[in-house]
Amino acid sequence: MSDKTVSRRDWFRLRAPAENRMLSKASTGSPSPINTFQEVTQPPNHSGLDLSKLPPLSEAELDWDEVHQLIDDIRNLTDEITLMRSAEKTASRAHAREQLLAAAAALQSGQVNRIQIRYRWDGAQWIDTLERRGESFRLVRIRHEFF
Repeated sequence: MSDKTVSRRDWFRLRAPAENRMLSKASTGSPSPINTFQEVTQPPNHSGLDLSKLPPLSEAELDWDEVHQLIDDIRNLTDEITLMRSAEKTASRAHAREQLLAAAAALQSGQVNRIQIRYRWDGAQWIDTLERRGESFRLVRIRHEFF
């Protein structure tokens, strides 16, 4: 994300949230959770590949409201969306914007354990994998630069 003014709470968003928002826990004096991008460490290299040439992975835990915000951003701000669904092991680019809502609902309800969304945004190809973990959702994000 090129905009450095986005708060640490909204790091996963593709656009900065509107300024005129409801009061958050932070503004009422209560502590608020802070989601941060955590870099994922490299796995053991058994194949001898140059792992430094791979794009870095980042991950974080999101709640359902944050997943919903991310899905909304992807639907409205990105191009070339491809939806990968683990239950069907299929990729779909046709009608992907509409299918994202159904896939997110299936993830929330537990019908599927994970979805992968590939899209073009901010001059790069992105891959977001959302995985259900109890009441939270793990986001793993990869950014591939265009060469």
